[in-house]
This record gives sequence, C-alpha cells and structure tokens, in this order.
Amino acid sequence: GMPADAADGMPVNLAGTPENRAHFGTTGTGDGSSPFPQLRIVALTARAGRAIRGAVPGRARDGEQTLLKVLADEQPGLFAGRVTLFGRNFPGHDLILAILLAGGHVIARVKGGISLPLQDTPGKGRLPDGSRVSWLNAPSGKKEDRLPVRVTEHSALVAGPDGEQVPETCT
Repeated sequence: GMPADAADGMPVNLAGTPENRAHFGTTGTGDGSSPFPQLRIVALTARAGRAIRGAVPGRARDGEQTLLKVLADEQPGLFAGRVTLFGRNFPGHDLILAILLAGGHVIARVKGGISLPLQDTPGKGRLPDGSRVSWLNAPSGKKEDRLPVRVTEHSALVAGPDGEQVPETCT
C-alpha cells in the first residue's frame, strides 16, 4: 500500500516575554491575558513509526489548514506518493488541492456543516461499494473549480462529555 502520514496541530507555550506575546499572540482569551504566548505548529507524522517528517510553525491565531497548506506549497516532496490523513478541522478545498498538486492523496474526516452534495444523476453518485462521488465547492464559487471527492459514511462510537459512548456519523 501507499505510505501514510497524519497531520495535526498543537499550541506550544513560549517564554512570557513582551516580544513573544506581541509576535506570536495567545489563545484561549479574547484580550490576550492568557499566561503564555503560544506558537502553533502543524506536524506531518509518519503513521508507521511516528517519525515527524515535516512541520511548520506559525502564530497562535494561524489556522491549522493554512499552516499545512504552507508546508504542502513549500515542501511538496513530503506529500508526493503518500496519503495524508487528517481530522475534521483540516478539510478545505485549497489545502486538499495543494496536497493533490504535490502528488499526494488525502483521507479526511469531515465536520458537520461542510456540504458534500448528492449528484444530480439517477444514482445520486452512489458507487457499488456504498460510497458516493461528490465535490468540495471552490472558494471561487465556479462550478469548474469544484474538487471531486469520494464520500464514505460510517457510524462510530466516540467518547461523550461524561465518558459515555455516543454514536457519531463520520463522513
């Protein structure tokens, strides 16, 4: 099979200097009063062995999608011929397109609210294995810029707020 990587982001506390606070910012409070300035880092980790293959740092307020796209644009070889897996905070048209243009593939969990419409065909885009063909709309809004995607839906049990198992549909 094709080698796979996982992408994820995290905040990292920095020394509480005025310079770090001014440059990197903070998270968790609207007024910047949190105890430490933070940088956000997004790392690309090999699923087999967990080695960090690449990473990109940013300011506390930088989005994980934005940072991972920077990594794909600046180091496309990290993504070529590999599958990148990421969670529901990542999927977006521009990021996925950057990984595809780098020669990679994507498997992503999609959060609620992201539109993955049924096709306007007799079978609604359904494939024999139960998955279906859909698309992510492009920021341009143009139909020709849409990104085709394959959608599978699974029911999974996840931990709820009190530790109980709660059913969730994963797309």
